[in-house]
Amino acid sequence: MKILFVCKRNEFRSPIAEAIASKILGKGNVCSAGTNTRASNDNEAQRLLDREHQVVYCKFMQDQGHEGFGEYRPRKVTEEMVDSADVVVDMAEPEYELGFIKNSTKTVHWEIENPRFKEMGFDEGYKKVGEIYNILEKKIKDLINAKSTT
Repeated sequence: MKILFVCKRNEFRSPIAEAIASKILGKGNVCSAGTNTRASNDNEAQRLLDREHQVVYCKFMQDQGHEGFGEYRPRKVTEEMVDSADVVVDMAEPEYELGFIKNSTKTVHWEIENPRFKEMGFDEGYKKVGEIYNILEKKIKDLINAKSTT
């Protein structure tokens, strides 16, 4: 099974989901992207660890055994990515959803909070990442189990 995780900027929710699912399914079966990334192309994208407000969840992910997580560079979703996936998990807010994702029969929508880490201290942010990580991990395991039995 190949899963594509999509969120608005591919800077928090979808990379975390990709990391969790990759541990379960293997890296070649999972990817993530954003509908509204900041870089005009993937090579220009800044590493997650280089973004000051994202250090907290990079630390959390490293503590969970996701080595190198901070090296991730956001990428923009393409129709080809959607076409090659078996399942597309869309976590983008409605105003950032793209028609080719929204209208695909492969797409499931998850409402996952997109916290504002700029407004949080490190401890508060770390705790929030843990809450969202646990929600994503459960949803991913449920999705994989459901797809495996069909």
